[in-house]
Amino acid sequence: MRNGLVPQYVVTVDSHPYRIVRWFGDPLFDSRPSDDYFLRQDLDPFHKDESRANELTLELVNAHGKHIKAIIATSVDPGVTRRCLEAGMELYWWNPLYDDYDAPHSHSRRVQELTNVPCMVTGGNVGSSAFVFAAAVLRASKVALVGFDMSYAPGTPPLNTQYYYQLRELLGDRIAEAFIEIENPHTGETWISDPTYYWYREIFLEIAAVAECETFNCTEGGVLFGDDVRFVALRDFLGKYGREK
Repeated sequence: MRNGLVPQYVVTVDSHPYRIVRWFGDPLFDSRPSDDYFLRQDLDPFHKDESRANELTLELVNAHGKHIKAIIATSVDPGVTRRCLEAGMELYWWNPLYDDYDAPHSHSRRVQELTNVPCMVTGGNVGSSAFVFAAAVLRASKVALVGFDMSYAPGTPPLNTQYYYQLRELLGDRIAEAFIEIENPHTGETWISDPTYYWYREIFLEIAAVAECETFNCTEGGVLFGDDVRFVALRDFLGKYGREK
C-alpha cells in the first residue's frame, strides 16, 4: 500500500496475541510487551523505526480497509478481528485443517462443527495458506508468489533468523548445526534454511503438485523451486500475463 497497491484480499492464520496485528497497524502498540521479533529480522519496514512504521500502517489500512476482504482464520487473536473490523474490512472466515478430519476425535472436524465455516489446508504458514486460497477458492489459473524465500539470504547471522531463540534453547552452542545451505540453481546463490522453513518448502511443493493452477515463484531468491514451481522474475511474469483477467 505504500506503493499504491491495494490488495483485494488479505489472509491471516497465526494466533500470536500481538505480532500479527502489527501488519494491520496496532492501536495498542505502545502498551505491548518488549519484543525483538521484528527488530531482529529484515521485515521492512518494522526493523527500521517500529513506532513510525506502525503509525503509517494504521493510516494506510484505515484509508483502504473498506476495499479489502480479510480471509480470516478462526485461530487468530481477537485483536486482529477487531482491527480488521475497525478498518472497515469485510471478513470471510475459515478453519485451518489441524489434523486428519477422517480420524476419530478429529480436532478439525470438531472445529468445523462448532463454527460451520469451511476448512482449508495451511501448509503451516500464512503464505502457503494464501496460495491455497488463490488456487482452490479463487480458482486462479496462474498464481505468482512474491516473498516466498522459505529461507534466509546468504550471510544472515543466526540471531537474525525467525526461530533463533527456539533453536538456541534446543541446541545451545550447537545452533549452527540446525541450518541447511541450499544452492538456488536459478540465481547461483546459496541460501540458508532452518528445519521449520525447510519443512514449509517441502509441504508447499507437495501442495503445488496437486494444485489445479500454474505456480510461478517470482521472489527472485530463496529455496522454493521444483518441478511444479516455475522460477521466473516478477517483471517477466507481469510482462507475459499481467493483462490477463
